[in-house]
Amino acid sequence: MRQASEVDLPFRVGAALLATAAGATIGFLVGLLFLYAGWSQSIGRPVAGGAVAGALSGALLPVGAMDFVEGTVHFFIGFFVTTAAVAVEDIPSGLFHGSAERPKWLRWVFVFGVLFALFLWVISHL
Repeated sequence: MRQASEVDLPFRVGAALLATAAGATIGFLVGLLFLYAGWSQSIGRPVAGGAVAGALSGALLPVGAMDFVEGTVHFFIGFFVTTAAVAVEDIPSGLFHGSAERPKWLRWVFVFGVLFALFLWVISHL
């Protein structure tokens, strides 16, 4: 049977790693905000600060750090679902006609991907 300290260390390391990634992501967003507002010339410090804060909080308070990681993931899922809802609106397309189960923007992305892949293939073989 494992001791509590044997299980505690891997949990703390895992929480620190996940919180480091979440902190760096939040630091990146803050850095972009600072860059946009003209308060900073670089986003390196907010990213590094967020990563260090995440690592320390994961090592010292692993349960709270795991809650922070979960909250960060929920924030980004909500943000991307809300912004994707605007793109999923079914707008009439001149290229594809009729009713389909897939939204039209997915078809346009597929067509763009195929054309871009062909373009890269042609460029690489010149």
